[in-house]
Amino acid sequence: MNCRQIYFATICLCLAFTVGCGPKIETAIVTGTLTKGGQPLDGVMVYFMPDPTKGTAGGVSSCVTDEEGKFVLNYGFEDGDSGAAIGWHCVTLEDFVSENFRGPGRPPASRVPKKYMDPFKTPLKVEVIDGEQDIALVVE
Repeated sequence: MNCRQIYFATICLCLAFTVGCGPKIETAIVTGTLTKGGQPLDGVMVYFMPDPTKGTAGGVSSCVTDEEGKFVLNYGFEDGDSGAAIGWHCVTLEDFVSENFRGPGRPPASRVPKKYMDPFKTPLKVEVIDGEQDIALVVE
């Protein structure tokens, strides 16, 4: 993680803990598929970070894509809560296949360009609305 990601994550964590003292954050169930070049991306960590510049409060939602590129977001740090805070999110991606490589030789190159790892540069901006939704995320 670079300094900007750490800073953004810290802001989100502070918001999550501060909001925990106030009213409950409204969440919605979010599922989806992550693809690149029409092919599913497995083993990628997906983060939905509430965008405070657009008035979205709450904690970060995350999950890891399965072998078909499918994901189901888990909200914040609470066990068993699925979904994401309602509102706008910056979506970042982290390729676990390359970052957690433990085999011999050099790790494989990340399948996700660096811009998707930075909440300030990611082109993936998503609005979570009330109710269940299925979101297609496409990496260029």
